[in-house]
Amino acid sequence: MTFARKTPISFEPADLNAIVERCAKLVKHRLALANIELILYLEPDVPKCPCDAGQIAQVALAIIMNAIEAMPRGGILSLKTYPSSDASSVNIEVRDNGAGIPPEVLRGLFEPFFTTKEGGHSLGLGLAVGHSIVERHSGQIKVESRLGLGSTFTIQLPLRAVPAIGSEPAAALVPNEVIESGRQS
Repeated sequence: MTFARKTPISFEPADLNAIVERCAKLVKHRLALANIELILYLEPDVPKCPCDAGQIAQVALAIIMNAIEAMPRGGILSLKTYPSSDASSVNIEVRDNGAGIPPEVLRGLFEPFFTTKEGGHSLGLGLAVGHSIVERHSGQIKVESRLGLGSTFTIQLPLRAVPAIGSEPAAALVPNEVIESGRQS
């Protein structure tokens, strides 16, 4: 019931660079302990995005934490912000060089209570809740992953605030192991 409950969204112009920097500060100690190098690519001209900054930070943090866990022997985590080529949206990209995500796992990635973590370490709600938040912002989450090479999650948010009414299917698998929430590409 808690998962189904939707908290109100407060759309305010937000600086995605500031959101990403705040998330990076929150995980700084964890990165050091895991021997993970952080690389920030924050586009200085990213326009402010109408969104609920706290909720978007929650989504980014869930993806960042998954990326950290995907690199148990260290690695490189890059966080990037940039506008879309047509200037209709802005993006937050989280890239790791971890193990990658198997195709059979990609299929259930955004489903509630889906987890690959053993021993009750996770409820499997982080990405499902994140997907719901992004969808309510009329945005998308895209995932590209290659086994042994890592994964890239891209949160795409429109520059015009258009709250989603209702919801669409969580995700669809497309042939090149790219998942895009809401529609196939």
